[in-house]
Amino acid sequence: MEKKIDINVSKGIKVAGHTYKVKSGGQINTRLKEGEYYGRCYQSEREILLDDSFSKEQVSNSFIHEVVHAIDSAFVIRLNESQVKRLSNGLHQVLSDLGLSFIVTR
Repeated sequence: MEKKIDINVSKGIKVAGHTYKVKSGGQINTRLKEGEYYGRCYQSEREILLDDSFSKEQVSNSFIHEVVHAIDSAFVIRLNESQVKRLSNGLHQVLSDLGLSFIVTR
């Protein structure tokens, strides 16, 4: 049986040397649902918001998606949303197949 590894990102992550807070739950979920988002990345505030009311797989996929936005901004890559979606979905598939997922806790 394959070993599964959940990586808790609730304490934040570093992107290009900058610490991003990762927030979820309660009012954040409500705010994201109002905008019909699974997650959002706010580069100026260095925050990633995730709606943790979805499945573990969706939260992990959303986290990767928002990290790609953070990397895109930090390194001025200029990806469009379609490119971010394709790249993050591909990364999620590879990492998931390796048994890795990203989780948030309150």
